[in-house]
Amino acid sequence: MRDSQGVTLVTLTPTRLARFKQFLLLRWVLRYPSFTSATRRFRGRSQRGAGPGVILEALNFIHFGRWMLMQKQPIRGWRVPGLPQFDWQPDERPDHGFMVFTSNFDDEWPAYVDTFMEATLDDLGVFWDQTPGWVPPVDLGFEGFFTFVDKHTIDHAHYYAAFPRLSTADIKAALAVDRHVRSFAIHAKYLDTPAWDTEFDLLVSTLQRNLGTINWKPPMTPHPMAFVAGGGDHLSLTSLSPFPAELACGLAEQIATLENEHTSPFAAVAGTHFARIAIVKEVCDGDEMRALESAYILMSVDADGSLGKDDAWLSELFDVWSNIDPTGAWDTLIDLVWASCYGFGPNRTKRQFLDYIAATSFNPTVPFADYPRTSLWDIHRALHTHQWFTEFVFARAGGGGQGKSDFRALLAASPPVDSP
Repeated sequence: MRDSQGVTLVTLTPTRLARFKQFLLLRWVLRYPSFTSATRRFRGRSQRGAGPGVILEALNFIHFGRWMLMQKQPIRGWRVPGLPQFDWQPDERPDHGFMVFTSNFDDEWPAYVDTFMEATLDDLGVFWDQTPGWVPPVDLGFEGFFTFVDKHTIDHAHYYAAFPRLSTADIKAALAVDRHVRSFAIHAKYLDTPAWDTEFDLLVSTLQRNLGTINWKPPMTPHPMAFVAGGGDHLSLTSLSPFPAELACGLAEQIATLENEHTSPFAAVAGTHFARIAIVKEVCDGDEMRALESAYILMSVDADGSLGKDDAWLSELFDVWSNIDPTGAWDTLIDLVWASCYGFGPNRTKRQFLDYIAATSFNPTVPFADYPRTSLWDIHRALHTHQWFTEFVFARAGGGGQGKSDFRALLAASPPVDSP
């Protein structure tokens, strides 16, 4: 299994009327797929049927994804957000807004684009037909669409995945095993040994497609705040924080010095599944790259929490990052990333930070989570259950004599970290 990867596309959306049309398509046509033949086809490919993420749901190697529309000026009454505008910040011209697409996926980048195009074909116009320079994929072909995506992709200055070598199939297999094993433990608690053996064999038959080796090892010393209680909602946070464009290259270099994987500063923030920081300083406008008047820090996070209730996760981020001393002139990691932003500055309080991120954040127009309402701790526990249960099944099949008492002992011992 290759490491999980992420992609961020930033495209221009011209004119207020065109953006309004695009907003309606994204917000309503995809929410009710029976409105169009295109989304009816996607619905047919989806096991769960309707929903705003039916297209991504058909691509079963995507962990989280979302589209967001951001206007230059908001349309009142329709909840279409406007780009942040602070004192001394130059005005963007011409009158373009942005559409941001983020995705976390399993496979290599060319295979991802190829499969994405194959699954959506010419219906991709629902998302990008307002983008300057867009040509339908039926005219472009794979290479043309790949070029379109490549021109609009923003490189990440820093990318973090809590379980970088796990596919969506691995996670969902572990969750299925954990759910069935714990249900079986309750159901079979008072069965005698012969009845328990019979029920256990039925359990193994049910789960055999989910068993096998998952390329995962538990962290030797998990951070004490790395997990939060299970069963919560999913937080999709995306913020665009403007800062002077001339500082873009230097800030990108500083952010790129952050370590990856479990040494990332995001790793210590409770409940973080995926996170990225990118610097947006130019966008593709037709056939040319156009420099923006302001550069933007794009922070995109998938974490435990509730949409629209991100204060808990952001509070934890502020507390953790305020105690990290970065290299260079900045006192804290919060200052390194955001002190140069319009409307912010160095040495801000937690309340000021929360208010600032709220002012520069956007709710997803079309969100998608492949395993929703599943916390990081849920996944951690499920992976441990999958690991010991698979070993138990193979040892029992090999004549090791494992039985009811051994099963109950292993169940009681997992997971090896205390529940928060």
